[in-house]
Amino acid sequence: MVAALDRPLSSVALHLAVLRNRGILAEERRGSEILFRVRDERTRDVLALLCEAHDERAWDWPSPAGGKRGGRAKTQPRTSALRARRSS
Repeated sequence: MVAALDRPLSSVALHLAVLRNRGILAEERRGSEILFRVRDERTRDVLALLCEAHDERAWDWPSPAGGKRGGRAKTQPRTSALRARRSS
């Protein structure tokens, strides 16, 4: 997750802790891994819509620092991964 977000581990861990403490995320420990999932289906739907909107407009947005744009290549849409997870 750290690599995908291009943020330091401490920042990602802090945000995940806040989301978990607010009841938005649930966590499951499997050995040394911690898996997170969004608890509420309505919240998952909203996140999927936001990801769709981001994917559609991401390449039209100016880069915040004038450098490289974050995210992934247009050939790997984020929403299909979300839909696949949601439907299973």
